[in-house]
Amino acid sequence: MARLFGSLFSSPGDLGDERLTCARVIERIKDEFAHVARIESILWEQEPLTADASFQDQIPLPSETDLVVIMIWSRLGYRLHSRYKEAEDSEAPTGTIFEFRNALRGRRTSADHRPDIVVYRKTAEPPVSSSASATSPNWLGNWEYALPRARSCVGSSGTPLEFEKCWQAN
Repeated sequence: MARLFGSLFSSPGDLGDERLTCARVIERIKDEFAHVARIESILWEQEPLTADASFQDQIPLPSETDLVVIMIWSRLGYRLHSRYKEAEDSEAPTGTIFEFRNALRGRRTSADHRPDIVVYRKTAEPPVSSSASATSPNWLGNWEYALPRARSCVGSSGTPLEFEKCWQAN
């Protein structure tokens, strides 16, 4: 029986096309690796979520998967419930920040150094937004600090097609 290989895709909602691209690439390679692993993509929007709990509480923790793909662009998403706040935080993190931290923590503490962490940053000019989401330009600058802690293939792309080529190549 092939081992389960879980791949969690983390990003704010501004990268919907790239999230769908990840799912398409996983579908394309599943058969190629079926003799070795059963590859599963984990995207919150494809999970059967209920209204009685937050989506974060209903998906696997990144630290429990084999691969975490973090994708960022113009914002970091919406803040989670205050129970996700860590001691050094002035406020609760966004889902993307929480998932990145959880993946890093899992990698540091697991015997097999899992999950692998891949980070992509979209370089196209972001749209002008009128919403007051949890965009945090100051935290975006901290990715350069955090990335060396991830054993990752760091890439960037400007368009969904460039992203697909980069993602499938890696």
